[in-house]
Amino acid sequence: LGFVLGMVAFTHDAVAYKTTDGAKSWTRLNTTGLKSPLALHFVNETVGLLSVFDATGCPANCENRTVLYKTEDGGQFWKKHTYPELKGQFRQFLAGPDGRLYATLDLNLSSYAIMVSDDDAETWDTLY
Repeated sequence: LGFVLGMVAFTHDAVAYKTTDGAKSWTRLNTTGLKSPLALHFVNETVGLLSVFDATGCPANCENRTVLYKTEDGGQFWKKHTYPELKGQFRQFLAGPDGRLYATLDLNLSSYAIMVSDDDAETWDTLY
């Protein structure tokens, strides 16, 4: 099982694909309307996270919020999550052996926070 994320250069549209046969064939995921992608992580075959710059496409912190899309159906439908208490953009994700989600949050393009979620990315706490 593998996933890859890209972006169309001129439109900034997100493009993502999934493979279930060791990269012999790829299926395109439905990322219609998602712009300026940063990171893609699937916890399993159905639950995935896609971080983006905010909906306006401007740099980190321009609207003082953090935006993340989550799918629970393998990438056919993505639900937008906005975290007004966070100030930055998610850059990397990791599912820990303890069942928690970990992420790096780019605070201002020069400093980062390590975040943790115990509820599948519904809320986040600062770990470091």
